[in-house]
Amino acid sequence: MNTALIISHDRDFRRAAVSWLQERQWSVVEAEDSETGLELSVIHSPRIILCDLLLPSRHGFQFCPD
Repeated sequence: MNTALIISHDRDFRRAAVSWLQERQWSVVEAEDSETGLELSVIHSPRIILCDLLLPSRHGFQFCPD
C-alpha cells in the first residue's frame, strides 16, 4: 500500500485530504507542523508528501530536494 504524508496546520484540509486518499486505498500519516512532518517522513518514507507552503517555522519548499 502506498503511503502519503500530509503536513498542514489547517485541520480541515488534513481531514479532507486524508479522507480523499484513504478512499483511494492510500495509507496516510499526518502532521500539523514541520518538525513532526520531517520526523514522520524519515520514519514512514512516504511515496508522496502534501505540504502546506506557509507553515510557521519551515515552509513547504524546504521539504523539496534540490
